Amino acid sequence: MTFFLTAYLLAALLPHAAKAKSHAPTGDLVLLDEYKTATCLDGSPGAYYIAESTSGSSNWVISLEGGGECVDLDSCSDRANTKYGSSNSYASTLQLEHTIQSTAATANPGFYDWNMVYVKYCSGDLHMGQQDPAKDESTVGGGMYFSGHNILAATIDSLTKNYNLTDSHSSTILWSGESAGGMGCFNSLDFVYDTFESALVVGVPVGGFYFSNEWVYGGTDENPAIDYIPWAFKDLKDYLNLWEAYVPSRCAVARPDAPHECLIAEGLYDSLAAPVFVVEAQTDEVVMPLHDGLPSVWAEAPYPCYNEVETCPQEILDYMLLWQRNMTSFLSPLVSNDVPKKGNLLDGLFNPACLIHTSFSNTQPLIDSMHYAEAAAKWLENPGDAKDKHLHFDECEGDTVMCNPTCETK
Repeated sequence: MTFFLTAYLLAALLPHAAKAKSHAPTGDLVLLDEYKTATCLDGSPGAYYIAESTSGSSNWVISLEGGGECVDLDSCSDRANTKYGSSNSYASTLQLEHTIQSTAATANPGFYDWNMVYVKYCSGDLHMGQQDPAKDESTVGGGMYFSGHNILAATIDSLTKNYNLTDSHSSTILWSGESAGGMGCFNSLDFVYDTFESALVVGVPVGGFYFSNEWVYGGTDENPAIDYIPWAFKDLKDYLNLWEAYVPSRCAVARPDAPHECLIAEGLYDSLAAPVFVVEAQTDEVVMPLHDGLPSVWAEAPYPCYNEVETCPQEILDYMLLWQRNMTSFLSPLVSNDVPKKGNLLDGLFNPACLIHTSFSNTQPLIDSMHYAEAAAKWLENPGDAKDKHLHFDECEGDTVMCNPTCETK
């Protein structure tokens, strides 16, 4: 069996980010061409888009773009010729359409007037690679480079030098990302936290809480549904080596014999020093097919299983229930952690019982009558609140899934 998806199929699987329908700020392109180690897969410069605050705010929302990953030479070579592997086709401006970067106070009450940055993803390595083209010219072959972490470090340096991103007690840096960007957010969060010792650095990863999945789908209906990318700890060893991935320093100390476990939230979370507000669905329409081989029977009309249990095959529901229980189990250290972090913040959670990946918007899903950006804003604004006020999760009755009535529908 071939385990690796080509880049174009991977990109097609990933849904478009949920949009705040209006008030999407326009970001200007900044190419990191002066940073020779901050390159895309094809060697072109890494990049970000910036929309500066019109109110003079010293606060920042910095979001990392998603787009899957490549984990072998063939798929990475394919990817290098796309927007997920090269900056050569990037436009000079881009609308920043995630709700958490909306400039509408009604849609994004906590952050609408902050400085907004969107870090483009062109390295294929979940924003984790540290290859130096000057030293690793033939590491991968064909002139490809995994330099995602280098791009993040260069972005921070560029913002500091050119846009007044400062280490001030009056500044908050919200470090975010969706999907692959959510995984990159977890991986680099303490790096940013340690870089800015005075500012309040917090993480809001969306669709990035991954666990080592030893429970690949084994039903009778198309097993596996597609060629899937294995995602157990043993597989991460190969990805760590291929990408020369950054390993957060605290996690490296905590797991000296298993640094590859630090690539995902299950292995990394306990060592995080920075406060984090996790945004994660209880079942994931992209991760379950992409990494576990579950048939994506909800992908085409009439969309069976898409946030509906009545039309979903039982063995698909059975697997979803298992996956949901595993997700809940691996999130439990976050839920039970009562140790205040910087700014007296306890970690928070927004965890709806929906079948989505990163489709979190200002209208759906809702928990406790709030969308995810509202919940994250209240988390930051009220750090002294009891922890349960910042834990928003659905509890479905009985053996069922997708019980939130505000889930996105098709």
